[in-house]
Amino acid sequence: MIRSERCKMALAACVALGLVACKPDSEIVAAHDGEGAAETDDHAALAAAALANSSRPDGETADDEMRKPADVLAFVGISPGMSVFEMEAGAGYYTELYSMIVGEDGEVIMQNPQSFDNFLGDAVEVRLADGRLPNVRSSRTNFDSLDAGDGTMDLVTWILGPHELYFTPAGGDSLGDVETT
Repeated sequence: MIRSERCKMALAACVALGLVACKPDSEIVAAHDGEGAAETDDHAALAAAALANSSRPDGETADDEMRKPADVLAFVGISPGMSVFEMEAGAGYYTELYSMIVGEDGEVIMQNPQSFDNFLGDAVEVRLADGRLPNVRSSRTNFDSLDAGDGTMDLVTWILGPHELYFTPAGGDSLGDVETT
């Protein structure tokens, strides 16, 4: 099998894992159709409010121009009260923004493979220190054993990470069970 076909198969497998964790559309609509639902439909306004939040860590706004988070957040459609599983969250640039948007009634699972520990250092612990993002939980799992039950998430995101599917750190495990033959 040529490499591009393996990449497509691996990406499809990861997407399938993410979709299994997502709630059916009817459950998402029912959960977000209550009072104030009209306010949550303006995803661009929610993104703008999160980006303008003064509690964002120093230096992250410098990445906004390159990352285009207003466009990304408006596109993904995160709303207050949602459950979001963020695959390969890294140091948590988007985790921070997701947390602000889903609010106290929502949750964010910040997933990173254990093999990222050397790369990330203490960035995740620093971001979550002292309960500053109380609706965020860190999950240190590989892609083939994601830490979310079937039908428990409203949304699964994977931003800037798919290029690392075949990454294997020196002396470490791969990020998941990816076919290599």
